[in-house]
Amino acid sequence: MEIQELKELWQAESQRLEQKIELNETALRKMNMEKAVGRFDKLVKISIFGRNLALVYGVISLVAFASSLDRLEISIPLLVAALAMFWSFQYHLVIVKPKEYHEISLVELQKLICNFRIHTSSSAKYDVLVVLLWFLTLIPFVIQIVFDVSVYENSSYGLPVLLAITALCLISRPFVVKIYAEYETELSKAENYLEEIIDFEKA
Repeated sequence: MEIQELKELWQAESQRLEQKIELNETALRKMNMEKAVGRFDKLVKISIFGRNLALVYGVISLVAFASSLDRLEISIPLLVAALAMFWSFQYHLVIVKPKEYHEISLVELQKLICNFRIHTSSSAKYDVLVVLLWFLTLIPFVIQIVFDVSVYENSSYGLPVLLAITALCLISRPFVVKIYAEYETELSKAENYLEEIIDFEKA
């Protein structure tokens, strides 16, 4: 075999390997992009669903407030809970699901994930407190409607309700902490996938 033929074979093999590497890198970019978008999109949808639930809970408390105006010890807390839920809904309006992820640059997607992470972390404790307040105000109203008994006036009802709510808070706390920790983990993974893509782009 002549040197020229060897050179041509080597060049052909070299081109084939380069094309294979490019295809692998493209596939890796696409795979990582899909993973990042998938994780982020899932969390955004859950957050938007929770935000909309806050609006529903606020309306429930407002209706309960209107129907118990003759009992100020029940109606006033219900109004406070309704306002807290409406505030929660308004506060989370900044969460927006992009219509088309493929139209967003990697940098913009990173910014979205970063802002979402900051927003979620900063609002976690307030979200829990708002939900707790909603339960604390709605349960006395339900007991009043169902049993025609005021937990504020009847200690035989009030004390067990207080203990039950306290126990519920203590039991649910680890689950709440776990949920927000999973949020943080998923967002970190999404950001790492994007970092890998950006590293490929720079190489």
